[in-house]
Amino acid sequence: MVACGSRTGLVIDDGDLGITGGDPNGGADGSVVADARDEDRAPPPPPCVPGTTVQCGSNVGQCKFGTALCQNDAGPGECMGGVSPTMETCNGLDDDCNGVIDDGFNVGGACDGPDTDLCPDDTMSCAGCSSGPNNVEVCNGVDDNCNGVTDADCDLGDCKPALLVTGSTPSDPNCVDFPVHAGSKGSIEYPCTGGAVSANIDAIQFTGNASNGSVTLTGTQTVTGPDKCIWLDTHVISGVLASGALTYSYSEKVINKNGQSQCWLPCTESGTVKITW
Repeated sequence: MVACGSRTGLVIDDGDLGITGGDPNGGADGSVVADARDEDRAPPPPPCVPGTTVQCGSNVGQCKFGTALCQNDAGPGECMGGVSPTMETCNGLDDDCNGVIDDGFNVGGACDGPDTDLCPDDTMSCAGCSSGPNNVEVCNGVDDNCNGVTDADCDLGDCKPALLVTGSTPSDPNCVDFPVHAGSKGSIEYPCTGGAVSANIDAIQFTGNASNGSVTLTGTQTVTGPDKCIWLDTHVISGVLASGALTYSYSEKVINKNGQSQCWLPCTESGTVKITW
């Protein structure tokens, strides 16, 4: 006859525990009994036998396995003879033994080397960022030197983008036959370093000046209206070149009446002009 409690160390299954019902911890009368599946199983073997040695440490990266002496049931002692992790340095090795070489140094990543531009088109190595090409700003609608300014500070060439009037709103619906309207096309030419600017939109010729990326252009013409009055039309284009869009305005005033005829009221117009390369 087995004494009470002598089942410790036996390997049995749940059927030997006499557990019934849907709850594995419930007794036949609904009471809760101890879960014997853990306490009745043999404990795992000790990690090592006193007097023997076991392998310890890691074999990842620069680390190497060592050995430890089993001193008692508490486990092995100090790991001896191996190579332990060290602080990661940029040397092509996995010093901290985490499986990643040169972890945290962005080796092979993009960087901006000792060149004249601000573009991250160079490559990081343990020796530092490589010295890539010196990207020079040219007039092409692209921020070539990555300084946040497009073409307004270009170093080479003249800028010759196309112009497209994308919006045109007259001051009065009766103001018709405007020389410039939405869809009108033209071009502009200005030097990288600023200075004299010329442009045209349809038949209107503009002249002006560019300075620090800003431009102002004016074009004038005289028109004889259906009322036989002679009008002076003034067209203005202005704005920041790097924005890719300029503002357009138009105004007119009578400069000569035909005898006693009454001229219509002056018209104005406003709109936007897109710059495209």
